[in-house]
This record gives sequence, structure tokens and C-alpha cells, in this order.
Amino acid sequence: MPQLLIVKESDCLRLQNLAVQNNPGIYVHIPFCRSVCHYCDFAKTARFDQKLKDQYIKVLKSQLENLCSHFSEGSFESLFFGGGTPSLYEDEYVSLIGSIRSYLKPNAEVTIEVNPEDITSSSVRTWLGSGINRFSVGVQSFASEGLKTLTRQIDESSLKQSLEILCKNTEKENRNINLDLIYAWPK
Repeated sequence: MPQLLIVKESDCLRLQNLAVQNNPGIYVHIPFCRSVCHYCDFAKTARFDQKLKDQYIKVLKSQLENLCSHFSEGSFESLFFGGGTPSLYEDEYVSLIGSIRSYLKPNAEVTIEVNPEDITSSSVRTWLGSGINRFSVGVQSFASEGLKTLTRQIDESSLKQSLEILCKNTEKENRNINLDLIYAWPK
């Protein structure tokens, strides 16, 4: 079973005091990747299977519920799923976000980092249905040479198609989209 941060009562009391004075958010790290990008310094692994992914989300849900139970409803202004590659999950966010929804402010920003190759009409609809309202897309480069240098798993044409799918499926909901770009990559 994956080991996650164990939330202690004393830590929650300190966080509660900070939450009264600030606009707290929750960051959730998803460490799984199809392949490891050489430029990424975050905790990640490409060595996983479905069983480990399922165990991780189960423990993560329990930990989030435990953390949030120490706060009043509507305490958190944002929820951010970073990685790794959070877009390796789809349906799991419905239950995960649903279990702590009452602890988010009504207009909370809920972000997921996505790799362009994971964007399909179906995945976007699932993410939107779970409550995700902001997409941070790991484009890294629009140039074929840049995508190759950065060992991205997508080509320029497929990248543009993925972004068109995301825009088309989010325009009615007026959702936020940001693009992560890397400049000055080695040639």
C-alpha cells in the first residue's frame, strides 16, 4: 500500500489557525508518469501498474477526507492536482473530489495538470463532471524540434488537435486553460 503523509491532529490545528487568516488551497501530487521527462524535478515514477494506481487513489481519498474533517465546510479556495501525470486518472476524480466538495468554497478553482496525449472529448467531459474547472496543459513546446528535444510523447499536429478538443469541450463552461511552455531548451 502506498505511504502518504499522515495528517496529525496537531498539524491540523496549526493549519486551521492559518486558514482563518488566509485563503488556503490543497495540492495533491499524482506521481505516476508513462515516461519520465528528463527536465522534471518533481517526485515521479514510470514504474507502476493499475493495482498501485488504484491503491494510491484509495489511500489519497482517505487522507484528504481526514485532512478536511479538521476544517469547516467551505474552507478551501483551491484544489490542484499536479504531478507526475494526473491526467492518467479520469473517473477517479468524481469520487475523490466529491468526497471533499463541501470543504471547497462554492467557486473554488479545481485544477488538473494534463498531458496533451490524454485529452479526448470523453476525458474532458469526465474531468468537467467531477468538478475540475481549470486545465494546466503540459505543452512544453509548439515546435517539433522542441517536442523531440524535451522527449514529449506527442507530435506538433496531435498537440494542436488535443488543444482544439480541450477548447471545444470547455468553451460552453467558460473554463480556464493555461499552457505550460519551456523556452531556451537545448538545441
